[in-house]
Amino acid sequence: MGSEYPGRGRQCEEAAAIFEKASLRNATLKDREDAKNRLDDDTYRRARHVIEEIELTAQVAEALKKGPYKEFGKLMVESHNSLRSDTVDPQLSTSQLSHKELRS
Repeated sequence: MGSEYPGRGRQCEEAAAIFEKASLRNATLKDREDAKNRLDDDTYRRARHVIEEIELTAQVAEALKKGPYKEFGKLMVESHNSLRSDTVDPQLSTSQLSHKELRS
């Protein structure tokens, strides 16, 4: 089984080009919504995940600085939920991992 990473990278590059941005780091949720009808479903979900993760990372950094850590935990759950629902790669889903893999 090969790596899906190159395909994910191409999806991000494709979305950034459609948004007319150098990379998804420069894209906003509005850019994504404005271009929704020009992206296939997988690329749309991938772009949503990446853009939201970038925003979430800034929120996590702030939560760790300020506390309480309950907010950090909430944000980590949001991140996992985004990964689970917005990525189509079963290799990225913990539900696909065996108990043995999770213990190692």
